[in-house]
Amino acid sequence: MREAGDESHAHEEGQGYYSRAIRLLDTIAATGYGSEEHPFHVTKIADEYLFMGHYLELDAFGRQSLVDCCDVFELGKGNRLYPDSVIYFDATRVLELEAAMFGGGK
Repeated sequence: MREAGDESHAHEEGQGYYSRAIRLLDTIAATGYGSEEHPFHVTKIADEYLFMGHYLELDAFGRQSLVDCCDVFELGKGNRLYPDSVIYFDATRVLELEAAMFGGGK
């Protein structure tokens, strides 16, 4: 059986995780504009999807490709938060970490 304080603690813990996630997404947003010249910078590929889906509220991602060190997503069309039809993420750090992990480091 749960104590009355357990729900309050779970709510506080959930708020803490939510606050950290918002700070992470705000940090990604501060790194660029999503353009080819000023891509958003990420350290994990999963952050690209989290950022597009939850921060920019983009629900349709088209074709994705790697151009140099950028993940490029064709969106078809943007929305009120991100009006462009293409979004760029600089994945340099992701590629560096993968290379180091799999023995191809610099």
